[in-house]
Amino acid sequence: MGAFQDTIYFAIFLGVLVTVHEAGHFFAAKWAGVKVLKFSIGFGPKLFSFRRGETEYQIAALPLGGFVAMAGHHPGEEVAEEDAGRTFLGAVWWKRVIILMAGPAANLIFPIIALFFVYLGDSTEFTPRVGAVEPGSPAAVAGLRPGDLIVSIDGTPIRTFTELSKIAGASADRELALVVERAGKKEALKVTPMNVETLGMIEISRKGRIGISLAEQAAVLGVPAGSAVEAAGLRTFDRVIQLDDEPVRTARELELALDKASGAVKLKVVRFSSLHEGLVLPEIVAAEVPLGEGAGLARIGAEGGDAYVWEVRPNTPAAALGIKVGDRFTAVSGQAVHSVGAVEDRMALARKRRVDIEWRSAGEKKTATVGPFVPEGNAKYCMAPTDFGVRFGAPGLPMAPIAGDTVTLHFGPVEALQASLKKLPEGIMLIGRILAKLPTGEVPLESMGGPVQIFQVASQTAEAGMGAFLSAMAIVSVNLALVNLLPIPILDGFGILTALWEAVRRRPVPMRAREIATYFGFAVLALLMVVAFRNDIARLLFC
Repeated sequence: MGAFQDTIYFAIFLGVLVTVHEAGHFFAAKWAGVKVLKFSIGFGPKLFSFRRGETEYQIAALPLGGFVAMAGHHPGEEVAEEDAGRTFLGAVWWKRVIILMAGPAANLIFPIIALFFVYLGDSTEFTPRVGAVEPGSPAAVAGLRPGDLIVSIDGTPIRTFTELSKIAGASADRELALVVERAGKKEALKVTPMNVETLGMIEISRKGRIGISLAEQAAVLGVPAGSAVEAAGLRTFDRVIQLDDEPVRTARELELALDKASGAVKLKVVRFSSLHEGLVLPEIVAAEVPLGEGAGLARIGAEGGDAYVWEVRPNTPAAALGIKVGDRFTAVSGQAVHSVGAVEDRMALARKRRVDIEWRSAGEKKTATVGPFVPEGNAKYCMAPTDFGVRFGAPGLPMAPIAGDTVTLHFGPVEALQASLKKLPEGIMLIGRILAKLPTGEVPLESMGGPVQIFQVASQTAEAGMGAFLSAMAIVSVNLALVNLLPIPILDGFGILTALWEAVRRRPVPMRAREIATYFGFAVLALLMVVAFRNDIARLLFC
């Protein structure tokens, strides 16, 4: 039943997009007075057909595209005498451009409609409440604290954590005026997002980061060699659950309790000892630790356990460098790191270029340069980054529950349309950059997918819900539009180019040139299809 359902999802997914594209050509041809002989969804032998008026409508056996057959579409084609004035090539050049543009245009209109229904109605998102603040980050310098609710930025009200992230990401090196709600009172703060490099889907870009997260941090200890907390018998990855008979839930609660304590503190921790094959054994450990100078964890000589290595997988770059369990990452690309997020975000750059890393092992500082990590062998088909080989955060020691409230956002028709219109340029820019980087190799040919990949996307997104299914259809529709606009013979883009040639030169493209171009176009598309099928098969076999 699952395979049958997946096939239905695939048929809907691809069938709708092909129908939308061909319908654009169909209605434009009707408008231009060009006779449409056949409207086909799919290629090859027909499975079902009917005739209405002068047009035959059919569904064919191979659901990998479709076509609209128009009278006089190809040079030298025989045309019935009564249709002589209604041929495609006989139409004025600008009408041909409209007919050819209508297919890609329909594929660009479809995402607006699809995303309109995704956004329409109510959705639940997290409020912009601070869960954790990274030490040394712009947020820490500005005085932001866990539990703060960010009310506005530069006078603009903020409703969700997503809105906060977008504004911060677009404001690198620019001071932002925040209003935060803290303990029932409003306070004004100023923060300047750090300008950091991040790896997006296909390229490195720069974004602003202020160093906060939505989730609270669990009270997990990092224990440096020779510290008071080590002398008391505690270890890195111990999670504090009690201080002097008072329960402790988060890292923030632990730090506040340590600031108020005096003399020595009695700590109770949960310790997870690794066994084998990912299994861990929890135990409760108690210790008494004398307090020293400083604030928070520094009073017991500890630090946050976030950037400590829990696991090093064998036969990986990390293992080759000699990184060990319990080592702590201290800097990446010359920037100090204090959290898993900061390490992983900056280490991701090693997929594209060389990155300098610094870590502490048994009290000794070590450095290395790694990257770029390029998948080799069969791994290059899997579209998964090369595994550096380290895992942070012990199993059983997750972050504490999400901080703060949720907010319900209502999108009426106007708001839903505005949101979908705003998404379309983002999708066009993304697909455009991917297509531009394929010939240069920056986006590898192994990333291309064919029908099998579309089948998998359709089934996976259908399981995730209607919103995910429509969103995936929207981005594939944009891809279909832009690919068809490429000036490759037999695609719409080449037809548009020849029509414009005729408008400028006042004569059609020579017949011999058209024939050669058509053969070339078939060869190029056949080659791309072979590559796509090869990638699909390789993913099924190796990924």
